[in-house]
Amino acid sequence: MLRRVAVLGFALATIGLLPVSAASQERRAATETALHAAFVYNFAKFVDWEGAGSAGPLRFCVLGDEAVEEALGQLVVGSSVQGRLATVVRDVNRNQLSACHVLYVGDVTVGGEAFLNDLSRRPVLTVGNGKGFAERGGMIGLFVEGGHMQFAVNLNLTRRAGITLSSQLLSLATIVGDE
Repeated sequence: MLRRVAVLGFALATIGLLPVSAASQERRAATETALHAAFVYNFAKFVDWEGAGSAGPLRFCVLGDEAVEEALGQLVVGSSVQGRLATVVRDVNRNQLSACHVLYVGDVTVGGEAFLNDLSRRPVLTVGNGKGFAERGGMIGLFVEGGHMQFAVNLNLTRRAGITLSSQLLSLATIVGDE
């Protein structure tokens, strides 16, 4: 009888923990989404787009991640970056990418990342998930290491696109592709 009570108590305790655990995972995902949006937004403050001119709004685009698009939209509303109104272009498709100043790439399983090669000589700062993103044709890859969000920068690609990143930003980055 005592064993049944102990097993029942353990089962009830485990069931009671499941909602907390699920809520914790949701909070973690929301926090990671907000972090990605904040990093993308703040990267723009440390970039000089040589060939993109300084007129008109600074356009942020997101491909393949609706949660980051929503978080970024909330973050930039009514704000400006380097004296330019910041806007988020919603529901962007691949034909519109060259009109973006900053492009966050989420899940791009359809067609892979081949479109990054098309953007490689255009002044579009490309940011994506994982350190490997910067090694596979993206400019900045966000990754978690040691419990902290970090980023890798592919200097060859930023230079090719006519994008200059500030020394302050580069001092915080892991540099890849600097030949």
